[in-house]
Amino acid sequence: MSDTTARKPVKPNSSAKYIIIAIVIFILLIVVGSSVFVLYEGESALVQRFGRIESVYMREVTPEVRAQLESQGVSVVTGTGLRFRIPFIDNVIKYPAKLILYDSPPREVLTLDRLRLYFDNTAVWRIENPLLFYEAFNTIDRAKMRIDDVLYSEMRIAVGRLNSYVLISDRETSSRMLREMATAVNSNFSGQGNFYKFLIHMFLKATSSP
Repeated sequence: MSDTTARKPVKPNSSAKYIIIAIVIFILLIVVGSSVFVLYEGESALVQRFGRIESVYMREVTPEVRAQLESQGVSVVTGTGLRFRIPFIDNVIKYPAKLILYDSPPREVLTLDRLRLYFDNTAVWRIENPLLFYEAFNTIDRAKMRIDDVLYSEMRIAVGRLNSYVLISDRETSSRMLREMATAVNSNFSGQGNFYKFLIHMFLKATSSP
């Protein structure tokens, strides 16, 4: 009997082949998914590469903001929709581009005649320049903390100049005080160029004896 017995060729394991194909497809999906992001209406985005902001994506941009961004060597892309980035290298930081409501809890403030009044403040603002906002605050929460500090400080100054009966009964004086507060708050942030004009409303919540 001959030792040279014919052997059948070994077929590759079909299940292993399917596993390899599935792994390849999975990796491709990850790469493709990491290569794109979507900029929706009401959003702006920064693309960060190796710790440096390379691009700013906005639905629309004013000539002033564009000049600010380009002066820092940052490219500006307008419009919304599907956008591309370098996978695993570029980091996308998004911010809201629409108006943001700030609403503080009631605060106690002393009037000129030493009466304690409680005011509830609201303000409307937006991020005008995402890059400057990122450099100044980085997060929305930090910006809100700063807004809270500035608003409360200006409120104490403004209310402390008036007597309680004027604030309660003289609507024209109260309105003028709010306009002056808004101007002061905007001036505080104007150097950073981050914020849209503040629209401030103040509501008297309660009063107590001196």
